[in-house]
Amino acid sequence: VAEAPPLRTASLGPAAAAVCPLGPHWVQVGAFTEEPRWRAAVRTLAAIERPRTEPVLVNGRAALRVRLGPTGDRGEALSLAERARRLGFADAIVVPAGPARVQSC
Repeated sequence: VAEAPPLRTASLGPAAAAVCPLGPHWVQVGAFTEEPRWRAAVRTLAAIERPRTEPVLVNGRAALRVRLGPTGDRGEALSLAERARRLGFADAIVVPAGPARVQSC
C-alpha cells in the first residue's frame, strides 16, 4: 500500500519581494478543502496544462494545493497565471519553485 505524501502548510500569500526572473516558477492556483471543488478545478485547468496536486494544511485543515508548471522562467509563469485567471481562478499567483532549483540572477 502506497503512503500518502506528508502534509505541508500552504502559503497563498505573495512571493518574496526580491524574485529572480530566471529559474523555474509555479503558478499556484489554490488550495481546496472540498473534493468536488478540487476535481472541478483540475478538470478546468487541464485545458491549459496538466495541473499538479499536493496535500497541504491550510489553517489546520487538510487541503489539496493545485499548481501549474513548473515553468522555465517568471515571464512564462506570468503568462500561464493570466491564462488561469481567464478560466476563473482570480487568485492564481506566481511563486518560485524553490531556492535549490533557481538559477543564478
